[in-house]
Amino acid sequence: MKFFGKQIKSNSGDIIIEGNNNVVKSVVISETPTPVKQNKAKSHKPSVFISYSWDDSEAATYIENSIRDIADVHIDRKTLEKGASITEYMKTIGDQDLVIVLLSDSYLKSESCMFEALELMKDNNWADKTICVVFSYDIFDNKTSRIEFWECKEKDCKEKIEKNSGGYNKELTDELSRFKAIKLNIYSFLETLSDRNCDKYPQATETIKNRIKII
Repeated sequence: MKFFGKQIKSNSGDIIIEGNNNVVKSVVISETPTPVKQNKAKSHKPSVFISYSWDDSEAATYIENSIRDIADVHIDRKTLEKGASITEYMKTIGDQDLVIVLLSDSYLKSESCMFEALELMKDNNWADKTICVVFSYDIFDNKTSRIEFWECKEKDCKEKIEKNSGGYNKELTDELSRFKAIKLNIYSFLETLSDRNCDKYPQATETIKNRIKII
């Protein structure tokens, strides 16, 4: 549409066009564009789960302190709320962006640690998002002895069940199932980790930081 008449710029910055014979009284054209709202990207820290034996708490704390500014660190003694289920917490290991496994003899003999390992292994890409930190590379030696350890645990549990005069015991039955699962998977767990580049503690912290930065 074309307007004829005098253009008068008002104090507000608008342009008023006055037409003859009162055909067009005024048309207000805003020179200021309507501001477009922009969504600010939310800051995102990768979630990192530290899986460790309590015997290695000092190393776990050292790694946590090294990365807490660049990652959302999940570590049991700080992440778990009072009264929370430790089992449910351990099941979240597969949901994290990165998992740090502090592999030691006590880790491989811990039911809780190996339960976390089993939960992690449910993720088809678990090996790709896991960084294994070792205290000694000989942890991968004699994998068969690790199976034998859990075979003994399984045997002891079976004997307890057989001696149980009260009939079915859910706690012992669940424990037996976990021991069997650990026995069947621990070799594969160690074999997969040993095929990848594992760093020794404490030098591994630099590898962990660099990995977090590219997530």
